[in-house]
Amino acid sequence: MYLVEKKNRLLIYSAGMIVDLTIASIGIVSLWLVDKQIILLDPLLYKFIQQIVLLEWLGILWQFFFFMKTDIYYIFSDIINYNDILDDTIKLIKNYLLKIIYKQSKNKQQLSKKKRVMLMGYSLFFTLGIFLIWIRFFTYFIPINVQVYTWSFHEIMQGFTLKRNRTFAKGILVVLIETLQISLMFYLNFKKIHRKNLLPATVATSDSES
Repeated sequence: MYLVEKKNRLLIYSAGMIVDLTIASIGIVSLWLVDKQIILLDPLLYKFIQQIVLLEWLGILWQFFFFMKTDIYYIFSDIINYNDILDDTIKLIKNYLLKIIYKQSKNKQQLSKKKRVMLMGYSLFFTLGIFLIWIRFFTYFIPINVQVYTWSFHEIMQGFTLKRNRTFAKGILVVLIETLQISLMFYLNFKKIHRKNLLPATVATSDSES
């Protein structure tokens, strides 16, 4: 990637967010048209579009989780020409916490004054990213899923009681899709964390063998 000219790299990093914004915008316009009764949509499809819009916005918000190497991170690190700023920030925070809790620290980082100022600034964004992920979880993820499951179970019960097969099937379908989506999200995140934890051990093993 670094063989590509910086201007083109920044465009590549931005491409995903541009796609997310485009999809979210189309979804919002569609929902607005339904709310104004300009077009008609099946309630199931309306809920589905709501979910897509939410996921796209959460995907955009995810870019600002500064404790991860997201597209925003690569854009930022490329602009300031500091590719290891996240790794160095984590080391700085670990050393700071060790100094506070255990009155000790690991090897002191040999950094220039300019880089140290950058790290202090980025550590604030790093901490902000941690808070954002918890805010997103409690204010968006849980409420929207509770709402979707509540609506789905209502549809299932109504369909079962009134013998409306279509209503019953819609409720079951939404529950299955939502459960699959949540399971996939947790699986991918667990896999990412697990792979990240294994990486240092793998590198150490390969170093010792060489």
